[in-house]
Amino acid sequence: MAVKSGFSGKRKTKAEIQLGSSLCVTGQSESAFGILSRVNRETGDPAALAFLCIALFRSGEIKRSLKTALSFILSVNQGLLPEYKRAPSQYIDEIC
Repeated sequence: MAVKSGFSGKRKTKAEIQLGSSLCVTGQSESAFGILSRVNRETGDPAALAFLCIALFRSGEIKRSLKTALSFILSVNQGLLPEYKRAPSQYIDEIC
């Protein structure tokens, strides 16, 4: 309801993440995936990605959850990760 009432920016993002999380908790996994995936795509907010990974995990999609999280971590490309990127990238291919 709050999402449709005209929120924008950070308030809208927070409301949509909370909605996605609530849908997950109530067993509406596909709806949760849709909302959280879209929010992540549109905003790039890591919180949306974190809740998407949780929703995937809770619905039994453990490999997909891990692959989603690792893909994000590798995309950051900071610290020593560039030196070690090859091995985790290969594991991602093995996961799914």
